[in-house]
Amino acid sequence: MLFIVNIIANLVIMAGTVWALYTHKVPTRTAGSGVLGLIFVSAMLNMDREYCHSRPEIMLNVSIAIAVIWAFWRLELRQWRQA
Repeated sequence: MLFIVNIIANLVIMAGTVWALYTHKVPTRTAGSGVLGLIFVSAMLNMDREYCHSRPEIMLNVSIAIAVIWAFWRLELRQWRQA
């Protein structure tokens, strides 16, 4: 069960970084794209089945995924709702 939660959280993190990069929600001149690229790679590598993840590590991934969803809602969905 925790493995599936970890996979979903990492997929949300990866989708959020791709969204932020391709919609230019971060300033690319200040190495923001490099930082988001590192976050993308770390989320991708964190989905390894053979590596045993602890509960605090998975909860950290879930909290970051919740922050990504909140940022997406704050920056994109509120604009659509107000228009």
